[in-house]
Amino acid sequence: MSRISEDVGKSRMYVGPAIMYSINTITLFVCVIAIMISIAPKLTLYTMLPLPLLSFVIYKLSRIINTRSTVVQEMLSKLSSFTQETFSGVSVIKSYSLEPVINEKFDEVAGDAKSTNMNLVKVQAWFFPLMILLIGLSNLIVIYVGGNQYINNEIELGVLAEFIIYVNMLTWPVAVVGWVTSVVQQAEASQERINAFLNEVSEIKDGKGIDQPIAGAITWKPY
Repeated sequence: MSRISEDVGKSRMYVGPAIMYSINTITLFVCVIAIMISIAPKLTLYTMLPLPLLSFVIYKLSRIINTRSTVVQEMLSKLSSFTQETFSGVSVIKSYSLEPVINEKFDEVAGDAKSTNMNLVKVQAWFFPLMILLIGLSNLIVIYVGGNQYINNEIELGVLAEFIIYVNMLTWPVAVVGWVTSVVQQAEASQERINAFLNEVSEIKDGKGIDQPIAGAITWKPY
């Protein structure tokens, strides 16, 4: 049940929105960078300095998210299984007055699920602040380097303003990189669980059948 309700939804997010936003992000990123290089190559180079740091941060956080997403999905499966078994055996639970024991066990499982989800969310919460921080750093670099170039008459004031606009245009693509990376890592963990379910071999085997032909006839006799 957990694989059908939770894991399939995570995989669908990768096949749908994640791929769509990735194509949109790559297209916008390539076009904006190409225009920036054609206008001021040196200023573009300084503006792109935070990108290697961004790539490294995304890689490290993605690995942590992948690991913790797997644990979260397993806990959701455990919680779903416990709930299903409780509702299926509610008559037995009431007959033996096991409600306090079941409630205590449910609180324990739900508490573990909450803890694992919070561990994942704490890592995911770093994505967007880091993206905005690096974009802000790029803005500061544009203002400082571009300001010096304007003072030295290397570029016009309009180019400096244009670069600030371009850097802010990259805010959404960079933020989407973090979101898409998070979605991909969760989908990877969910797909592994789905594949384990699909590759499960049934213990029930079909018989070999009857080798010899069956002889006989069917007759109908009215009452």
